Amino acid sequence: MNRAIAFLVAVLLVFASTGASAHHRTPREFTYTGADLAEVVRQRLIRDGLIAAQEAVLNVYRCELGRDVQTVPGGCPAPVPVSYRLPVYYCVEPAVQITGEQVRRVVDEMNRVVSSFFARESAGRVSVSFTFGGVVTPAGADWSRQHVAGADGLRRWEARERFSCYRAGWEHSGTDLFVMFLPPNPADSKIGGAYPDGPIFIDRIAHGGWHHPGGIQSTVAHEVGHALFKWDHTDNQGCRYEQSVMDSDGECHLLKHHDYELSLGDFDIPCPLRQQAGWPC
Repeated sequence: MNRAIAFLVAVLLVFASTGASAHHRTPREFTYTGADLAEVVRQRLIRDGLIAAQEAVLNVYRCELGRDVQTVPGGCPAPVPVSYRLPVYYCVEPAVQITGEQVRRVVDEMNRVVSSFFARESAGRVSVSFTFGGVVTPAGADWSRQHVAGADGLRRWEARERFSCYRAGWEHSGTDLFVMFLPPNPADSKIGGAYPDGPIFIDRIAHGGWHHPGGIQSTVAHEVGHALFKWDHTDNQGCRYEQSVMDSDGECHLLKHHDYELSLGDFDIPCPLRQQAGWPC
């Protein structure tokens, strides 16, 4: 019995020593030269740089889309607004007296209401401001044709040649991008018009004038949308965009409500048009 136990112990010791040697083999030695180590470091730097670049691109998209902004180191930078500054002119028929001070008050109101509307809608990406241009009295009787210049398909240079108020605004401002308030013409249903990149034409008593803010204020914002951002009329079938400033002629929100007293703060820009301009939706 003792011999059997001694044999079993000997066998176990042999297996134990074999297993131990298998687990404690001498590791293979690797020798790195200085050049090898430098290459390893270079590859890791390249990898780290690519990861950092990818993360930076993701952070740009996070900020632009407003998604996961809490993961952006240091937060998203404030957008640098694209600035538009439009001089404002009044085309006044000879029998009507409108002073520069009256026009300045309208310009102040445009800066207070219309400018803040675009700042809100673009989340600070756009600055639209207005400055006093002047009061223009047209030559002869052509003031009665001024209001159609932006609506009847005339090319800009034709309008400049045919309509003295437009020509005066262009010569004074040195640009096509200006606002021209025109004499009212009850026979014409047009209350505003705009060329791409300007100018902008507004009937000065559109929807009751500045005494009815939801009327003329939304009209100015509507025409600015055409001129600056090339927006078309939204599909207002069924009044889908009931309070959109780009509804054609304001039919949905104004005529349906029979109310010209809506503030421009009640209006918005439809999401597809915001996205077209690169604004958050």
